[in-house]
Amino acid sequence: MKFRFQFENKTSYIRVNRRGTIYILLTIGIGFAATNTMNNLLYIVVSFLLSIMGISGVFARKNLSNIEFSVIPPPEIYRLTPAPFKVRLKSLKGKKFNIFVELSGKTVGIPVLSDEVEITLPITFKSRGKMKIDRIKFSSSFPFGFFTREEIYDLSLEFLVYPRIYSLLPGRYLYGETSIAGSYSNLKPGTGGDFLGLRKYIEGDPVKLIHWKASSRELVTKVFSGPSSNQVILKENDLQSKDFEDMVDEIASLAVALLKSGYSVGIEFKHLHIAPAPGEEQRIKILSRLAML
Repeated sequence: MKFRFQFENKTSYIRVNRRGTIYILLTIGIGFAATNTMNNLLYIVVSFLLSIMGISGVFARKNLSNIEFSVIPPPEIYRLTPAPFKVRLKSLKGKKFNIFVELSGKTVGIPVLSDEVEITLPITFKSRGKMKIDRIKFSSSFPFGFFTREEIYDLSLEFLVYPRIYSLLPGRYLYGETSIAGSYSNLKPGTGGDFLGLRKYIEGDPVKLIHWKASSRELVTKVFSGPSSNQVILKENDLQSKDFEDMVDEIASLAVALLKSGYSVGIEFKHLHIAPAPGEEQRIKILSRLAML
């Protein structure tokens, strides 16, 4: 049994638990017995049981009132990857007990809430693109467990979910046996021209370009200017996946790996065209555009 109450910025529910159902039936039964027998002692018992029920309602409402909260999404959210959403709670008046917080199907319990508390709820999204969480729920069966009171607040929280990113070796695409001809014809570091700097070694880099003096902890490769630059344009025929969502995940993962290795990366995929560029800004641009594809 569940009762609904609508307010301006929230919706409240009172659900009768199994323990509460037994309590109500017991109270009604004793009430009928008192009416039929006219026994004063039974009237006193019924009054006591009704008082307990009233006290339970008052304390339950007070327990979920005057709670201040804020929801903080993580800076980057990826498809099929648990994203740690933070919820900050603070009791404005008195202590609160046995409160459960639910956000997008994930629930965390708080035994006692007095000062500010921060909890983390890992939420996983199956789709990419613009997402929205439109409500947050607080619930508690305090004090006696007869009823569960729920307070649902409107929450217009919008954010962008990037494609899934997973580990792969760009060298397998660039130089390995599975390399696809065409898009990567100019990816190998140049062997002539001016010295441009060092980058992390990728499987398949020519051994003669490894900078052995700088490779005490991990292998690094020398990069030179020349016809073979470190510019990459990723295209559909470079991908090994066939399903569209898997293709988006693969091209996003490959772009992130290449950017991390120092390449200038561009995209020509479906109707999406992004000019090659290096760095963090390009990474965010590629992920954002792919998220909305």
